[in-house]
Amino acid sequence: MEFRNLTKLITELKNEAKSDWAIKEDMASMYQQDADDSQEVMDHINNGNNEFASKKVNSLDTVIREGIVIALAKDMGSIWVADNLGWEVN
Repeated sequence: MEFRNLTKLITELKNEAKSDWAIKEDMASMYQQDADDSQEVMDHINNGNNEFASKKVNSLDTVIREGIVIALAKDMGSIWVADNLGWEVN
């Protein structure tokens, strides 16, 4: 599977975690955690563990959850997201 948009999201989050402003504002660990959570979701999907991916997505804060869901909808399609994660994307 190719996760172009989810990979892009993970890269952007990692870059934000390393940014001067995130470090100065003590936000770096939050961005890194969001990147790690996004990577975990992708790993679960790659391993065929969609149920674990869904549970992970459902446990996340709203902003990162929405980012992951939208990225996956772009990568896999909104029907796949609804069927496997339980989230609708219009």
